[in-house]
Amino acid sequence: MSYAHDSLKPPPGLLCPACQQAELRLKLNRNRPSLTCRHCGVLVRLLRRHGDPEPALDMDDQQADVPPAGAWWLAYVRGADGILRPVALAPTLGGAWDGVLSCPLRGVIVVAPTDPPRWHREDLPRVA
Repeated sequence: MSYAHDSLKPPPGLLCPACQQAELRLKLNRNRPSLTCRHCGVLVRLLRRHGDPEPALDMDDQQADVPPAGAWWLAYVRGADGILRPVALAPTLGGAWDGVLSCPLRGVIVVAPTDPPRWHREDLPRVA
């Protein structure tokens, strides 16, 4: 997968932090679904299951599982080979769903919140 803009740093969950590959497997980690790298097996991220209890909305609760304000959404498709591939990244949940539903790949869809893309430090505009 090529990233749209070379000066943007991909958000967590798009590429494996160890080998930078974008093919992931869905596994269980402490009874929670997680994405692990197909190539090196590194844990990339934990996921919430459909039907899990709603996240706590008490902002003082350290166990709260609420996407932070400004979170972007990353959509994956798992094909017949069992590999999850990222296909859409959007600033809104609806945008991620639009992206994944317009993708030609078919299979199980996983949509998860992630950090927004960030500029590499060396690519930030310089103030004179």
